[in-house]
Amino acid sequence: MNRCLICNSKTFLYKRINNIHINECPYCKLAFTVNPPNTTNLYNHNSTYSLKNYLIQKKDHQNKFEYISKQISRIIKRGNILEVGAGFGLFTKILSNNKKYYIEIIEPNLLLHFIQKNSKIIKHKENYETFLKQNKKKFDAIILLDVLEHFKKPDIILKQTNNIITEGGYIVLQFPNYTSIMAHICYNWSWWMLNDHKFHFSPSSAKLLLEKKGFNIVKITTYEGVNDFKKNLDGNFTSIKNTLLRKVIKSIYFICFFPLYFMLRKLLWSLGYGGLILVIAQKKPTIYSENKLV
Repeated sequence: MNRCLICNSKTFLYKRINNIHINECPYCKLAFTVNPPNTTNLYNHNSTYSLKNYLIQKKDHQNKFEYISKQISRIIKRGNILEVGAGFGLFTKILSNNKKYYIEIIEPNLLLHFIQKNSKIIKHKENYETFLKQNKKKFDAIILLDVLEHFKKPDIILKQTNNIITEGGYIVLQFPNYTSIMAHICYNWSWWMLNDHKFHFSPSSAKLLLEKKGFNIVKITTYEGVNDFKKNLDGNFTSIKNTLLRKVIKSIYFICFFPLYFMLRKLLWSLGYGGLILVIAQKKPTIYSENKLV
């Protein structure tokens, strides 16, 4: 594929990482991995998706999920919620504190560590494509946090998702922002994840794709956690082999960088330069004309 998923324009090489090419549409600012590597054991106990690694970073994940939950609750007051790709269930646990939500989740690969014993949450252990083919139910909101970028055909996934959302219902998405300040200044930006991420979004491409697939944007914002930024910046210093010299240079850099970052980060987020994109969009109303669906 060398054409844009949104506008069908020709795409061009944006970046090369370890001989893996990332192409970009210059109009939509949508990027995709051209030649993704063959991957196996993405969910083994030593991988990025291991429970051990997740628990080490639990506080960071919890802060992020509490922020997302607050954004959702301001717009979506009640209803049947489907969360796709629930992971270890930490976000589900936080979201379930709202007693006006009736939650179902889809998680085909990981152990639902935080909600295993919660019998009120309906759990589906299957992939989303299979669920979409079999499901007959409609939901008031569908949540895909760090999920859409994994699909080979996210446009089709969004179209099918639209079909199972109630009239006036919502979709909530989050994905890494490849046009962020973090992606530009961190040499080894960890959220490329080329072994797993097929597509790479910007705020503009997220907006364009959702509108094309039948949604109106209600809220779109960018943000990132301080620890996420720091960990990504650490990759800029790995080439310095002398431990003492690396520590000194890192200390000087962080002392100079972080005061400026804290002063400007909310402005940068509002301008679309945060490391993560959070979108809440509403299903466009169905139009009827002379008893015929338009």
